[in-house]
Amino acid sequence: MLGSSLSATFRFLGQAWQQHRQTRYTRARVHELLTVTRDPEDKLSRLFDIVLVTMIVLNILAVMLESVASISGSYSMAFFVFEALSVGIFGLEYLARVWSCTEQERYRRLGPIWGRLRYMVTPMALTDLVAILPFFIILSGLDSFVDLRFLRILRLRRAFKLTRYSPSMDNVFSVLRAEIPTLSTIGFIFLLVIIMAASTIFALEGKSNPAFDSIPGAMRWAVASLSGFGEAGGGPQTVLGRVFGLLISVAGVVLVALVTGVLASGFTFARFKRQDAFRRSVEIALERNGGQEISEAARKKLDFERKAMGFTALDAQLIINQVMEAHFKHDPDKLEELRRIEEDLLG
Repeated sequence: MLGSSLSATFRFLGQAWQQHRQTRYTRARVHELLTVTRDPEDKLSRLFDIVLVTMIVLNILAVMLESVASISGSYSMAFFVFEALSVGIFGLEYLARVWSCTEQERYRRLGPIWGRLRYMVTPMALTDLVAILPFFIILSGLDSFVDLRFLRILRLRRAFKLTRYSPSMDNVFSVLRAEIPTLSTIGFIFLLVIIMAASTIFALEGKSNPAFDSIPGAMRWAVASLSGFGEAGGGPQTVLGRVFGLLISVAGVVLVALVTGVLASGFTFARFKRQDAFRRSVEIALERNGGQEISEAARKKLDFERKAMGFTALDAQLIINQVMEAHFKHDPDKLEELRRIEEDLLG
């Protein structure tokens, strides 16, 4: 087992080295290397992904270990050298991303300068920049004016770079971006309910209950009641106040259910879109092989694509079976074979 793993690793590294020797590092190729690849044959791009993910994970561990005084004191020079190496790699990555970003249409149409400036203010580009800033703050001597714990937090922002390599996290952020208008509306309603709840409880109990002697003070209670975290700063004491508090708690449940419903529908729609995209890839793979069967090379590409989309092997195979069933609907033997495959998958 170990021998076969080492053999596969060396073979992968050998293929990546061969691709490196044959590659002209044009702007388009650099952008391709820095983008998470969906091509199983692009070993060099996969190697870039592996190296960057490994560096991010090692940096997170280093920041955590450096916070332990005994370890930091004994290995301070090792930590500094590793940090310098990391900043060098992440700095080159950041510059390469800024340089090659105009390969994307949305930045290319803005022009070489404005397109790059627009990319530099995107959340992921800012995360890349923040990942290297703490080192230069320390080198400049400005760390005497900045709490080292704060610099440590900035360095831990490197963990967010991992979202670029996680299909699931990418799906989460895509849904949140798509639902921003609806979530903003719900947030505005939530704010209005908080203000109205604080104003009403102030009118009901402001004279007798010191916890509600002002509307801003009562807002703590309103937020706690609506969010379901309990009654902060003491609860209502009168009958009317307690009844109103019960109504506010129910309103909080409704608002939380509303947000949950919006996000659930967003995730469902996003999943349907990914399934449709994967289904089209299966149909293309089938047609390219003359409509008879999906070739082994095409299956490898489909498997690579389903990993990039965050599907399980079962989900992907079920979609493949659906396409095959529609294509071979007049072939009973083929349909029977697909039925057996599906039964095996479902256990």
